[in-house]
Amino acid sequence: MMLPAPGKYSTVIHSRKLDLSYILPNLAACSGPTDNKAKVCANHIVDLVEALNRNHGKSNWMIVNLREEKVGYDPSLVTDNGGEFLYRPFKDHSPIPLFSLLETIVKIEEFLQQSPNNVVVVHCKHGKGRTGSIIVAYLMFKFGLCFREANAVFQERRRAFRTGITIQSQIRYMHYFEFFLQDKKRQQFYRQLLKSEFRAIDVKIRIVNPSRSLLDNAKDMLVTINGEKACSQEVENMQLTYYCPVSCEPDMVVQFNFNLNSILQGLGRVWINVIMEYKYQYLASKQSFNYFERPKSKVKKNPTQVAHCVITIPWSELDGFKGTKNKGVKLLECVEIEFTATLKNTEDIVSIQRQVALAGMLGMKK
Repeated sequence: MMLPAPGKYSTVIHSRKLDLSYILPNLAACSGPTDNKAKVCANHIVDLVEALNRNHGKSNWMIVNLREEKVGYDPSLVTDNGGEFLYRPFKDHSPIPLFSLLETIVKIEEFLQQSPNNVVVVHCKHGKGRTGSIIVAYLMFKFGLCFREANAVFQERRRAFRTGITIQSQIRYMHYFEFFLQDKKRQQFYRQLLKSEFRAIDVKIRIVNPSRSLLDNAKDMLVTINGEKACSQEVENMQLTYYCPVSCEPDMVVQFNFNLNSILQGLGRVWINVIMEYKYQYLASKQSFNYFERPKSKVKKNPTQVAHCVITIPWSELDGFKGTKNKGVKLLECVEIEFTATLKNTEDIVSIQRQVALAGMLGMKK
């Protein structure tokens, strides 16, 4: 499907230019509106509503608010004046969890399919990271673009910043979504894994090639996994290892706080989706099956599947303070995240695993 040009609609109300960028004729991005008249630099929600009613007519538009920190305005100012309101709160400077991303894309598509006149406006605080994630994902879903192409479109048409998605963990989740969209079997595999009581347990974090300063002050570094403090396990062979028995399902955030002294300080963070990382490694393993064995008998023999996963994240792909590249001085080469994946063996799981493995054997796209 050909990508249409952005909509040409007025974004000026009462001589004030709104921060409102049409990415498509029926999809726009803006910074978070407010109902506080003192904030002169932000869109006022009343002005935004007036512009949308003038451009598209009442009952033809919906605002999607992604702000977890605060809504920013009274939603009734939208719903009582001709619009629909969808609240999908997500953490600032963080990726949108994959399943929530899928749900939000479906909600947007359902509204747009109701009428050719319908329009959706998406915003977070600045209309960049979370907003970009939703809009870039929609472009990938609707028009078959890869992440690089979709992000370039958003960067070009989102006039306020023209930077696209830049937070490393948000980029990682966009690649997850791109991988998910590439083949229906991958989508079926993901859905079955969500139903399979999938868990990531016995998590180990290895800091590879830490700096001398970090090695000397390892006891002062705090590592958390989904908010749980990880215990320092060993320091050897130029590696620091931390362990946490936390069970993650399906998103994991690892946070590093480096407080070495008054000069050398740093912050690093990484988000991963453990189901997608398991899928990457499963598909790369090219697992073979006895195709004469019935799935039911395989399930009886092994009611639980167990797999070992290792992910390597270089220093450059860690998030810094508020998602920036500001992590302080470089203190390590990379981080290895190791976990044990456990999932309930079912006939549906075995069946889709066989299909994926067979596609790999035949040289097909998995």
